[in-house]
Amino acid sequence: MKLEDVAQAYKKEGIEIGKKQGEERGKKIGEKKGEKRGIMKTALSMMQEGLDLSLIERITGLSEKEILNLQNNSSSSL
Repeated sequence: MKLEDVAQAYKKEGIEIGKKQGEERGKKIGEKKGEKRGIMKTALSMMQEGLDLSLIERITGLSEKEILNLQNNSSSSL
């Protein structure tokens, strides 16, 4: 086996490893964004039902500022 072939094989293996790591990282980021979006939608629904801001904070873990921003931006899609 030529040295060039060995180098090419290692390069290909490195690219595959990088792709897998990138896919895993992307999946984790997507899951976190989706979870946050769900929490925000729930908080908005809770606000629309008239629940107390402090209760929404405790249940969702969102800050008062985040919750109030939801109310101000509720016309845009989450």
